[in-house]
Amino acid sequence: MYDLFAIDQRGIAESEPVLHCGTHTATLPKLGSAVSLADFFPDCPCDGFPSQTYKFSNDHELNYFKRLRDTNYRCNDAPYLKRGANNEYRVTDYMGTSFLAHDLDFFRRAIGAQKLSIFGISYGTWVGSVYASLYPENTDKIVIIGNLPPMPTVPTFSSDYAISQQGVKAEFVDRCRLLANCSKRDPAEAFRTLTESLENGEWKTKTDFGEVTLSPYAVTSQIHGRLRDNSHSGRNDTHRRALLSYVKFADLLNSMLDLPEKNRSEFVENQLNSACSVTVPIEEREKCVDAEGNDLATKVTNTTISCPTWKQYGVCASGPSPAMNVQYGLVYATVMAGDIPSRLLPSQMVDMHRRLKAGHGVIGDRATYIMDSIATWPGKSTYPGIGNADVRPLVMGTLDDSATGYKWTQEMRMAFPNSHLMTFNGYFHGFPSPFQKRKRGTHGLYDCFTELQEYVRSKTLPRNGRTCLETRFGIDDPEPGSEATDLLQDEWHFTRFDDYLGTQAGQEESSIEL
Repeated sequence: MYDLFAIDQRGIAESEPVLHCGTHTATLPKLGSAVSLADFFPDCPCDGFPSQTYKFSNDHELNYFKRLRDTNYRCNDAPYLKRGANNEYRVTDYMGTSFLAHDLDFFRRAIGAQKLSIFGISYGTWVGSVYASLYPENTDKIVIIGNLPPMPTVPTFSSDYAISQQGVKAEFVDRCRLLANCSKRDPAEAFRTLTESLENGEWKTKTDFGEVTLSPYAVTSQIHGRLRDNSHSGRNDTHRRALLSYVKFADLLNSMLDLPEKNRSEFVENQLNSACSVTVPIEEREKCVDAEGNDLATKVTNTTISCPTWKQYGVCASGPSPAMNVQYGLVYATVMAGDIPSRLLPSQMVDMHRRLKAGHGVIGDRATYIMDSIATWPGKSTYPGIGNADVRPLVMGTLDDSATGYKWTQEMRMAFPNSHLMTFNGYFHGFPSPFQKRKRGTHGLYDCFTELQEYVRSKTLPRNGRTCLETRFGIDDPEPGSEATDLLQDEWHFTRFDDYLGTQAGQEESSIEL
């Protein structure tokens, strides 16, 4: 039996310190002047970050990293993020996972527990591994699944990420070729054709300063969340088929390739109007015009308008961001910056970008930006030194994981010499919770699931090197009936999205088969 507790990490929800700017407004700078993203959000120095998805002809690669660095420095120096009698402390310097581990041990003492057990997935693997490294004497059971690297730097993290993304792309091509009704084009050829057309600047429209093009990032950024098979979470064949999110990635490739070339400019404009608009008071409507004086305002109400910024300013500004979005972004940046001991100049980021792109093409291009906000963050790292021989965690990983590459799980196993490694030959991120009931099914995960449960129950580790082989839905399984070919359809916008994991209110977990 376990007593389960939850705490808010520093900066999360209502915990101190509050990292967002509260409710703030946007404004439109004077037309014809050189603008920065900060000019749109004078009340919130932590809003207004540059976009990697759109490339403006009046811009340069180096400028992106310079703007990002300037925004990070401005945010880090915000008065509301300072403490002390003379504002000598920046709260952003105390956000790394080592500080969370200290908070957790303080919490342990407060509740009178002799030891803590931690079940961590993804970033949670740093929470579990850091706590076990700093407080081995207070550690009971540690489960870490889908691991982040125990010895991170910006260059190695980015390079490893590119290699992993290449692997999950290859798995996508293999699966999609074998799965009925996955793609009407060969998936490898569809990916190559689309990303080459984006790289060649064939998806563009005009601004008052030249042109803006849609970059391959619009497609490659979707790999992280879409190249997965979560069919093991499905209730029936129709639901399982809908959870093949890699099929939706194929849908994206095909839908864009189906678009006539004459319609590409309109497509790009629609994306820009959605992603690069600010909401401002209606009194500023007279400034929401292009060089010819055409009114650009949309979503007009009695008090506000939405004004696209890409055409008349030549920048992609969006906001004002909700307070919780600012908080989320800042928590991510400051925690990761605390854990990763690397800082790079904008020019060095350009060099790294060119190396990754030369080695991995458009996937390397995307990998450059996975750590860009950490590399250009001004605060210093508080890397905790992950690894300890006095604890015996259960380290788990998926061979083809689009979020956390399997190499990082191998490295985490080596950081804890007495840990045991269990692997599932699957295509997803995370693993079903051991605190829920599951039935034996045809997916191949049930034996690993029961061994995980046994470790949680008795601290008995599975044999080191234990591996469970996934049965690929619709490929190794018999093809589902015709009613299963109806997929959940999404409207595609190139913004951040949350994965649909198939959890439904009122669903009986015991009905799910593994």
